[in-house]
Amino acid sequence: MAEKDLAEKKLEDYGDVFADIYNTLLFEKQLLVPEQLFAGSTESIYKSAKDQWKEQRRDTVKEYMNCMNLTIATLGIENQSSIDENEPIRVMGYDYGSYRQQIADEKKLHPVITIVLNFTDKIWSGKKSLLELLDIPSNFEGFVQDYKINVFDIAYLEDETIETFTSDFKLVSRFFKNKRLGLDAMNDDTTEMKHPEELMELLSVFTGDSSYEKVIPEILERKKKGEVITMCTVAQGLMEKGRIEGSSEQFRKDVINSINMLKELNVDEDRIIELIIKNHGLTTEEAKDFLNTMQYQKGNEIFIKNNGTWTQYSKVYKKVNGSWVEQASSTWATLFNTNTNYRKME
Repeated sequence: MAEKDLAEKKLEDYGDVFADIYNTLLFEKQLLVPEQLFAGSTESIYKSAKDQWKEQRRDTVKEYMNCMNLTIATLGIENQSSIDENEPIRVMGYDYGSYRQQIADEKKLHPVITIVLNFTDKIWSGKKSLLELLDIPSNFEGFVQDYKINVFDIAYLEDETIETFTSDFKLVSRFFKNKRLGLDAMNDDTTEMKHPEELMELLSVFTGDSSYEKVIPEILERKKKGEVITMCTVAQGLMEKGRIEGSSEQFRKDVINSINMLKELNVDEDRIIELIIKNHGLTTEEAKDFLNTMQYQKGNEIFIKNNGTWTQYSKVYKKVNGSWVEQASSTWATLFNTNTNYRKME
C-alpha cells in the first residue's frame, strides 16, 4: 500500500499534473496555474487519546499563491488503493491540521481543500460525509455539523473527462479505466509523456511488473535524444528489453515473458503477434506457435491455452508422495514447462 501511495505522490507532485487533476475533476475549468503552486507541508501534529503527540502525513499538498506570494489556498490530494469507511474523518483530521498550523503561524486564515482519488476498480462505496457515518439520535438531528469529502473514481471516469486532462494524468486515468474494462492497456496512444520515469514507476507498482522500471533508462535516453515518448514507445521498449543474445532456451523464455506481460495488460493476440515479430525477429508462424504453446499467470489465477482457447484456473495441484497437494500461487511459475502444452483432464 505504501509503495503505491509513493508512486502516485511522485507523479502528482509535479505542478502540471497537480493543477490538471484539480482543474479537470473538481473545478471543471482551468482555474489553477501550475506556476503558482508550491510545495506545502504534508505533516501535522495532533494529540492522541493517550495524551501523546502524534504525527500524521498527507499524500500531496500544495500552497496556491497569488502574484504577491501570499497563500490563498492549501490544496491536498489523498490517494486510496482501498476503500476506507472512515475517510471523511481522516480528511477532517488532515484539514484541521492545516488550519491549526495556520493559527500557530499567526497567519491570515485561508481555505483548505482536499480531494480523494479512488484508484480501486470499484465505485467508492464508503461514506462521503460525516453525517453518513454518525448514528444521530432523532432529537439531535439538524444540530450536528456535517463535513463532506470530494471523491473521484479514476477507473470510472467518462472518456470525455479523460480527454480533458492535459498532463500525464490522462494516461494514468486511461490506464486504470482500460485495466478495469479488460481492454488493451498498452494501446496505440500517441499522447506525449512529460514525466515518463514517474509514470513507469506508477505502472510498475500497480501491475506488479518490474519490466516498466527496467525500461526507464532506455526511455530516458530516447527522451534525451529528443524523441517524443508515448505508450507506443514504452511498448517497443518493453519488447526490446526482451531481446536476448544467447542460448535458444533463454531466447524462448524471454519471448514468453514478453507475451505474458502483454497478456496481463489485455493486449489482443493479433497485436501481440505483431509486436513479437517486430521486436524478436520471429516469423508469423513462429509467433503463433509461441501463443499456442504457453500459459500465463495473472494475480491468483493461471491461464492455460487448450487447443487454441484460454482456460482460467484458480487452483493448481501437484502430486506429492502419492497425494494431490494444492500449490501456492507464488510457486506456479516453477511448476510448468514452457515447452509443453497443458490441458485440463476431465
